Amino acid sequence: MEWESLEQSEKLVEVNKAVDEHVLPMLARDGGGIEVVDIEGDTVKIAYQGACVGCPMALQGTLSFIQQVLQSKVHSSLTVVPTFKE
Repeated sequence: MEWESLEQSEKLVEVNKAVDEHVLPMLARDGGGIEVVDIEGDTVKIAYQGACVGCPMALQGTLSFIQQVLQSKVHSSLTVVPTFKE
């Protein structure tokens, strides 16, 4: 898969697939979750859900874990940043 040549919708599918398979099961163990809000270039914007909202570990360990998973399963140049939905 050539990440750079994918359409925006295809990038979202690939990222969401990795999140569904590898990230959400781990976060769900503690009552949390995330939603992929957008992708801009190589930046994946996520919104925390459930127990992850407001948790200090969300901005430390889980953010790093999510980024490592996406870099490993989707594309090595991806970065993950939290965003807050209105």
